[in-house]
Amino acid sequence: MKHYTLKLTAVTPFHVGSGVKYSKKEYYVDTKTQTVTLMDMNKVMGWIAEQGHEALVVAFESFMMSRDDDDIRDFLTRRIRMPEAVQKSCVMYSFKCGGTFSRNRSKRDLSAFMRDAEGRPYVPGSSLKGALRTVLLVKMLLDGQFQYDINAGNPKTTKERLETAAERAEKRLLHKLNRTKYSNDMLNSIMSGFSVSDSLPFGNDEIIPAMKIDVSTGGEEVPIPTMRECARPGTELCFSLTISEETERFIGVSYLKKAIDEFGDYYSECYLSKYPQEFAENMDGCIFLGGGSGYYAKNIIYPMFADDRRKALEAVASFMEEQFKKQNHKHNKDIKLGVSPRMLKCTYVGGRLRQLGLCRVEIEEKND
Repeated sequence: MKHYTLKLTAVTPFHVGSGVKYSKKEYYVDTKTQTVTLMDMNKVMGWIAEQGHEALVVAFESFMMSRDDDDIRDFLTRRIRMPEAVQKSCVMYSFKCGGTFSRNRSKRDLSAFMRDAEGRPYVPGSSLKGALRTVLLVKMLLDGQFQYDINAGNPKTTKERLETAAERAEKRLLHKLNRTKYSNDMLNSIMSGFSVSDSLPFGNDEIIPAMKIDVSTGGEEVPIPTMRECARPGTELCFSLTISEETERFIGVSYLKKAIDEFGDYYSECYLSKYPQEFAENMDGCIFLGGGSGYYAKNIIYPMFADDRRKALEAVASFMEEQFKKQNHKHNKDIKLGVSPRMLKCTYVGGRLRQLGLCRVEIEEKND
C-alpha cells in the first residue's frame, strides 16, 4: 500500500448534497449582517406544543402552508411571541450569505451540504473518488484504450447506445484485476484498490448560498429556481489517499496527476472555449466536484469518441433531444452552436459569474 495526502482547494463554489432540503420558511436572512440562519423546526414545534394553545398550532400550520414569502423570525417574534432566548435555542446554524440575497431578495428552498452527526459540513471520500474516477476514465479514453462501437448491442435509442457503450468502456478500462472469473464483478475493478477517506469537517464560515444560473454560449443568463449551500472559494480540505500495490500497476499516483492535468486542458479546449472569454478559468490541476457542475464535468461520452468531436456532438445532442422532448428544449440546435448541452452551470461569486464545482488537487506522498 502507498499512502498519500490529497489537498483539495475550492476554486469556485461546490456543493456536495446531503439530500436534505430546507423550505424558504425554515430559514431567514439578516440583510444587515448578511447572515443566513437555519431554524430547527422540530424544536419550534416542540415549544409550540408545550404552550398548550390551539391558536398557536393553527397559526403555525397557516404560516407553513402559506405560499407567501413570510419570514420565520418575524412569525416567531410578532405572531406567536416566542422569547428571544427560546428562538436562539432553536437555531441549527448560521452562515454568511455573501450578498446573494441583496441581488435577488426572493428566497428559494435551500439544498443542504453534507454534514456529519454533529452538524459540521464535510466531503465524503466517495464523492471525491467518483470525481477522480471520471478524470481517470477521460484520460484512458483520450489515450485510445477503448474503441467505441456505436452499433454494439443494436440498442433502439441514442440514450441506450451511449449508456451501453459507456458501461462497456468502464468495464474494459477498469476491470483488470482478474480476482474472480466474472468480468462484471466489482472486485475486479482497479478502483477497488483506490481508497479515499472522508475529509475533516470544516466550519460554517466556509459555507455560502449559491443560486444556480445557466449561461448560454452568447453569455445570456437564465436564473434557475435552485439554491444550494456551497463551500466557498478558498476552502481547503484534506483527504487520505491509499493505493494498493495491485492497483498501482495500472493507476499509480503519477498517472493520476497526469490525468488531472490533461483533464483541465481537454475541458477548456472541448467545452469552455465555446463560451465568452470572461468565463475562462485556470484549469491547472483542477477537477470538478459535487452537484450542479454540468454534463461535461461528470460524463465520459465526449472522450469516448476520442478526436471525432463532430460525432460526439451529434450523439449527445440527439440524446438530449430524446430526454427533453416534452420540454421542447430544442437540443437539435446545439449542433450549430458546437456544444451540447449548451448551458454553462454558474453562480455569482463576488459580483462575478463563475462555474460551479471547480477544485484544485494537490497530492503528496506521506512520510512514514
